[in-house]
Amino acid sequence: MGLLATGLLGVASPRADAATITSRSVELTVEGDALLWREELKVRLDGPGDTAAWARFPIYLDEHIELVESRMEVLDGTGKVIESVPRRKFERVESVGPGLYTSGWASIVDFTGLELGHTLRLLTLKRHKPPYPAAQVALLETEPQGVLRVAVRGGPLRWHLRGDPETFRLTETAAGLDLVAEGIEALDPPPGAPSRYSFEPSLLLAWGSGAGDGWAGVGRWYEDFTASVARRDPEVQQRARELTAGLDDPREKVEALAAFVKREVRYEAVQIGVGGWVPTPSGETLDRGWGDCKDKSELLSAMLQAVGIPSHPVLLAAGRSTRVQEEFPSPFQFNHAILAIPAAAAGARAGAEAVGTLPDPVSEDLLFIDPTSSSGGVAWLTPFVQERRLLIVDGGESRLVEAPAVPEGQGRTATITGRVDGEGTFHGQVDLLLEGAWAEGWVFDLKVREASRTYEDFKAVVTALLPGAVIADIGAKDMSDDVPRLLLRAELTLVGAVRGEAGRRWLRPGALQPLPASRLLDDRQVPLILTPGFHRTVWRVDLPRDWCPPAAKDEDLDKDLGRFRSRIAAGEDGQLLIEREALVRRRWIDPTEFDDLRALTVAETRAGKRRIRLRCQEAEESASASTSR
Repeated sequence: MGLLATGLLGVASPRADAATITSRSVELTVEGDALLWREELKVRLDGPGDTAAWARFPIYLDEHIELVESRMEVLDGTGKVIESVPRRKFERVESVGPGLYTSGWASIVDFTGLELGHTLRLLTLKRHKPPYPAAQVALLETEPQGVLRVAVRGGPLRWHLRGDPETFRLTETAAGLDLVAEGIEALDPPPGAPSRYSFEPSLLLAWGSGAGDGWAGVGRWYEDFTASVARRDPEVQQRARELTAGLDDPREKVEALAAFVKREVRYEAVQIGVGGWVPTPSGETLDRGWGDCKDKSELLSAMLQAVGIPSHPVLLAAGRSTRVQEEFPSPFQFNHAILAIPAAAAGARAGAEAVGTLPDPVSEDLLFIDPTSSSGGVAWLTPFVQERRLLIVDGGESRLVEAPAVPEGQGRTATITGRVDGEGTFHGQVDLLLEGAWAEGWVFDLKVREASRTYEDFKAVVTALLPGAVIADIGAKDMSDDVPRLLLRAELTLVGAVRGEAGRRWLRPGALQPLPASRLLDDRQVPLILTPGFHRTVWRVDLPRDWCPPAAKDEDLDKDLGRFRSRIAAGEDGQLLIEREALVRRRWIDPTEFDDLRALTVAETRAGKRRIRLRCQEAEESASASTSR
């Protein structure tokens, strides 16, 4: 991604099978622009995997976090200290941590001789001086907690409790905040759950004089923080004019400059110090030919400015399972940077004005471009940016907007075309057309590794779709234009595609099925994260002349969050046509929408299990007559 992210975290606990955090105490004290963070854990080792899981304990640090004090002790069953690890024995491991600092590291505490029944007493005191005065205290851990106490002192202070107030009892006093909870269950999110830091219970904090300025304040802070970046470089301006020479249409200029930055400037993330936030000057990025997300966005912005097209930096939380907490403005929620251009200035084409298969990604009169991706044109916005709350950095007018969602721009289409012989064996070919993000990774793989490895991946998709299939003569064709597209094709043989006997033949056509099993929704209280896009399977099958195709049948179930469609029809000369498509429109599905999702899932599952019967009416009548005699 390239933009430094995540809030300030406390001592991170390794995952163990049965360890118990008997007590956890967090004391936060605001001292000017710094935060003193004292955290103490007492961890009882109860299960057979606990000793290995806790033998190496990481303390995450970076240039903004100083470890002031630590006490790492092992206690026996009587409470006696039997091992104490001094700081001089901590092992430094580079480039790790919960954030995107490549200059971050971990101090590893190596315990020896841990046994069941031992208790770890882990105390750290850190001084945090973040670029923006905000922090996030996760209230759940991967182990159960007996008692949790959080105290916050100093200010001015802004805070938000995300979690059940009956479980996490928070009191506001003249001194600050006090939070207490007992008997807290371990963090154990179900499959498909959101990122813990965008959903799980947390105490969010901000301090200092600007703590109540809202999202406009965050935008102003980012502008001030990056104001020292040189933004008018003669070489950048000259290159922009060269790339747009002879172009009069603003949309064509945007396309030409975006294509250059996407394809000719390599993505590399190297961030030291505030480099996680502050972009490299555009001239330097152009000269070296590489940069991270904010570097590439800064370069594109400078090039656009050189040809008279304005733009705004955009900050967002990219990724499949993240979501911005709107009620608590803070830049630490963001991990990615893109660009927004006023739609009119860019000559954007949306709605009825769209050209091609997709409209330009426009929302609230802004066209969004992600220069990080090396694929696609202006009309294609990567799905890791779609359907998210974005911060438009525009001084006092900075604001959150919703990124457009275009699930039709990414997906998979499997087309099986051929004939069935008299023995029920299918002979033909299978085409797999990948679009959008589905294609981007495969296209990249074909460029950097042996094609045979990609063909093996293709085989795995086909055999999952059609168990027992034999495929040969695989080929691939990059069909990318405005949207990344890759076509994979192979010859296909499937013995037993049609089964049964005359008058009672049937087949069960395989289909791409992206929706989750309905059991995943049973008793679920946590949102479910899906992958937006379409998944389409088409069968075009020539049957033997004396076989009969099934009766035509259409199904269509359409909900706000998605759609499932199924069609069975008879074409000319007895050809059988089967089409199934599942479209997921949104990634974040709240529990209030589970009934609609379950209806779609059940429809897809039933269609996948259903036999398509190739019974001739005459044969059925003949069989009935024989039985009656």
